[in-house]
Amino acid sequence: MKLFLRHGEDTKRVKVAGDTIEKEALLTLFREKFGLPADAQPFGNAVYLADEDFRDVTFELEDPDDVYNGAVIHWRLKQRRSVGAKMNQNTQRRATASGKAAFATPGVMAAIAAKKAADAVAAEASLEKEQKEADEATANAEKEKAEAEAA
Repeated sequence: MKLFLRHGEDTKRVKVAGDTIEKEALLTLFREKFGLPADAQPFGNAVYLADEDFRDVTFELEDPDDVYNGAVIHWRLKQRRSVGAKMNQNTQRRATASGKAAFATPGVMAAIAAKKAADAVAAEASLEKEQKEADEATANAEKEKAEAEAA
């Protein structure tokens, strides 16, 4: 029988003799294939089997007869704490809608502030240039008007 063992994002294919395999034998295969310590246990002390018809559905392996040829068996890992759990209140407020911490490092915040300041200076210079051009255009228009009236 051919099985696929999943540990986190890694998958290993194994061949076992017979049509059934006990949970302890599966755990031993996981430890051997993924180089886990002899006393390692999956999170929740259970392995999960992907359903034969609906591969995105997994269920706790309780009956060894449920294991089929080509089965995907998952070793559950402990979920990591979310990033939000260790952020301070100000950082949480600045977190993006996708949940990723925005501006989490002071260096990034300083670079953004410097960019905003440079953009503000450039916008002010551009505004002054446009105002000067507008004043010159107004002066030229008044000069042309005066010449037209004099003629």
